[in-house]
Amino acid sequence: MKARGALKAAGGVLLAGGVAMAGAELVVMAACATGKAQLDRWAIRGRVALECLRTFGPKVLADPTYPRAMMLIIERESGGNPSHYLGDATLGGGPSIGAGNVYRTTAKDLGLWTPPEGATIDQERAAYAALASDEALGIRWAVKVFASKLKASGGDVPLAIRLYNGSGTAAESYRAAVLSRASDLGWSLA
Repeated sequence: MKARGALKAAGGVLLAGGVAMAGAELVVMAACATGKAQLDRWAIRGRVALECLRTFGPKVLADPTYPRAMMLIIERESGGNPSHYLGDATLGGGPSIGAGNVYRTTAKDLGLWTPPEGATIDQERAAYAALASDEALGIRWAVKVFASKLKASGGDVPLAIRLYNGSGTAAESYRAAVLSRASDLGWSLA
């Protein structure tokens, strides 16, 4: 009987924790709506909110800068159509997968993905490309990549946005476009 009572109590705590997490997710989702149906659907915005809460913790409730940056990175990476899940297939470090276009070599470098043992480069690329339609995985990894860029930038969000895209003039143009879009939405990402 004691075990049953302990299980009921634990279930109540888990239920309360799940409800609290769902409520937090809704708060973050509300703060990062872009006004674009393709991006604002739960499968994208909800997952961005959830992964930002998991990665950055409850601070995103008070300051939604990181989930907003992620929404605009996904908008930029996907050309506004986050259903496009495979890119950079002809580049040496590619392909890139998911709504955030996480590059294969970046996923390897960050320990997000390990290629099959003994795979040739073509087999490795094919194995990575096979993950492209896993929407939740693509968003989870995009948030992890952004977190690594935030760390590398010392918390400088505009610099992290540029680093997400790489380096050079193309990455600087990318940063400028994301910040311009943020300004259009009335968001500050600085």
